[in-house]
Amino acid sequence: MEIKYNKIPNSIIRKIKREAPSYTYGESFGRYNGIHSESNEYTRSYKSIIIYVQNGLSDKFDLFIIIAKAIFKIQENNYRKYPLLVLGFGHTNNLQHEKKYFDFGYQCDAFNVKKVAETISRISGNTKITKAVIPELFPKTDIRSLYTGKIKIDSDDLLIIIGRKNEVFFSEDLRNKIKRNIKKHIFLVEIENGNVNYIFKPKELNFINP
Repeated sequence: MEIKYNKIPNSIIRKIKREAPSYTYGESFGRYNGIHSESNEYTRSYKSIIIYVQNGLSDKFDLFIIIAKAIFKIQENNYRKYPLLVLGFGHTNNLQHEKKYFDFGYQCDAFNVKKVAETISRISGNTKITKAVIPELFPKTDIRSLYTGKIKIDSDDLLIIIGRKNEVFFSEDLRNKIKRNIKKHIFLVEIENGNVNYIFKPKELNFINP
């Protein structure tokens, strides 16, 4: 039987938008997005969107569509480009990725909802695992990086973690690396049977020695 997942409440989307870091944009950013602006102004947006998806969830395509649509609502009218990265975790000692990213920050971004959902599904794959460990916050890269110069997680990033309830863990090595300014920008999408719990700024994270 097909499962109809509950959508992300608008109240949570608004809260995530309110918590986004403030950002100054000026005339150059206005021209880039087709908007005229002669002075510096402030808006709120995340510098990058990082999606971590547990292995074995490739069949949750409808849920990934809901998440992708929410991302574009959160980042709408941000007046700057930003990368969206999809990383898999669970059955390997490193984050899984396709060595590429989505380049967003354009007026037509919303047309990419299906492509984002397909990428999340593909990277998640079919290998099911019940103790899925996030081994690192960012894939190991050289100085040039695989992702437009990005080599680490910043406090201005939004981290979206998709996984089954009680099956998602961070490696104990990351306990001291997930500072408060990073933790407050974590959005947990927790699958529990046919329902989904949407938790922004979770009070507790689970750590484990891999």
